Amino acid sequence: MNSTAFYRSAEALYLERAVRRDMSDVKLTCGDMTWNVHKAILCSRNVFFHKALMGNFAEARTNEVILHETDPKDAYSVLHYIYTGKLPSDVRDSLRGRAYYATAVKLYKLEDFFMIDSLRQEIVELVENNLHTFCDVPTISEIDQAIDMDDFFEAVFATYQKPRGQWQPLRNALAQLGPATVFQFAVDILRRMGHRDSNPDVVQIDYTVRRTDELCKSCMED
Repeated sequence: MNSTAFYRSAEALYLERAVRRDMSDVKLTCGDMTWNVHKAILCSRNVFFHKALMGNFAEARTNEVILHETDPKDAYSVLHYIYTGKLPSDVRDSLRGRAYYATAVKLYKLEDFFMIDSLRQEIVELVENNLHTFCDVPTISEIDQAIDMDDFFEAVFATYQKPRGQWQPLRNALAQLGPATVFQFAVDILRRMGHRDSNPDVVQIDYTVRRTDELCKSCMED
């Protein structure tokens, strides 16, 4: 059976039987939510649950896993991914919105905790593919209409607060933004400077550049 067929059969099993306690052998609790799940699927698909349910832990004896530091909605996203090979539809939709980077970082944290390598690779690919959103913006003044820049910089800050290793792939993906857009936006700035009288936006851009230079010089002097 190929991987696609396996995921489809696992999804059917989950949707048909997860709500029936007599067909499950593990209870997963997170906050006020409890799911009746299947040890064979969890342990064969995920390192975290394999260690918890097949190792020398209380969970292996009780067949009950309690997640204390995870949001129930995030726990459901993890379960959904393990069973079906894809994220819930509402989560996938949030990865297409303006505040998409916050969702990407949040999912990466889940991947890091639950050790889901395939999800990590999928998130990195989504971030890399999303670079076209920046590249398709014709001018700097229009970029915030396509992307929530505060969200982007918060995502960058969050990744650099984490240790290297597992987080390095996401750092590298985010770092591609500069090289991917620097030429395009440099041309836009030069074009604006060439039409100073007819384009009032250039005043703000020129002021921002000069202000940044002055701050940098001040830092160097201190």
